[in-house]
Amino acid sequence: MKTLFLSLSIAMVFFFTACNPTDPKTGIFPAKLLAQWGSKGSGEGEFMNPRGITADSNNNIYVADAGNHRIQKFNKNALFLTMWGVQGSGEGQFKNPRDIAIDSHNNIYVVDNENNRTQKFDSNGTFILQWGSEGSNAGQFKHPSSIAIDSQDNVYVVDTDNERIQKFDSNGTFILQWGSEGSSVGQFRIPKNITVDNYDNIYVTDRENNRIQKFNSSGAFILQWGSESMSEGEFVILGGIHADSYGNVYAIDNSHSIVEKFDSNGIFIYKWNGSEDGEMLDMPADITTDNSGNVYVTDAGNNRVMKFKP
Repeated sequence: MKTLFLSLSIAMVFFFTACNPTDPKTGIFPAKLLAQWGSKGSGEGEFMNPRGITADSNNNIYVADAGNHRIQKFNKNALFLTMWGVQGSGEGQFKNPRDIAIDSHNNIYVVDNENNRTQKFDSNGTFILQWGSEGSNAGQFKHPSSIAIDSQDNVYVVDTDNERIQKFDSNGTFILQWGSEGSSVGQFRIPKNITVDNYDNIYVTDRENNRIQKFNSSGAFILQWGSESMSEGEFVILGGIHADSYGNVYAIDNSHSIVEKFDSNGIFIYKWNGSEDGEMLDMPADITTDNSGNVYVTDAGNNRVMKFKP
């Protein structure tokens, strides 16, 4: 079985090498740019430090427009549909919304970083409920930075300054937590982003430990990969992460604006930092995919969203 797995991994690398000629100096593959939209501003379709991004079952795209304290919704062709939120602490208001996730009913969950809470909306931005306050007890947060949802609509929140992951049901009822400050397995030093795969495995970017950790849905450690380096499969400043429906895991390294692609066991596949026609990423923040396997990146340094066919 191990021989078969290794053969398949090698075949995947050769396939992507044949389809995407790499720069021999950097080992970076170009990606095909399908679309891009956005510029710096506060109008419809404009952004100020876009962060989290996700896609719903209809391939609509939602962006956490952090600097404008709002969420924007677009269709798959980048057409603006709606937006909601202003700066504040009331229902439906935000202070630095950092990430966004969608459940099986297309409800939207937003981690409201400086309000230390999670808010839930329907797909049109109508407020449903919220939970959380500042603190270290169960259900409280200190600057939550990312959110993900499993197949049972359980909600996982990266509670960054408490160095832990918290799990809730879809109504915000606390279920469990794991993590503490440190460098051992299951510990974190500035956890930043989170994603869930088709088997409800949890992947967390552990920034200061320069690694990705994988857990089951109860928080039991499975494996880890990465260390501090600019080599393939290594990281300097980890950012967004996303597990697609094909079992691949995409991770962003902010230090040199690169997206790296792995299989679900952390085996490196390839990386890219821009398109075939020279459109380069600048401080990308987060990443997601749609039902067709297209990849969307919030390119924070350029205040835009880029859509790729890797």
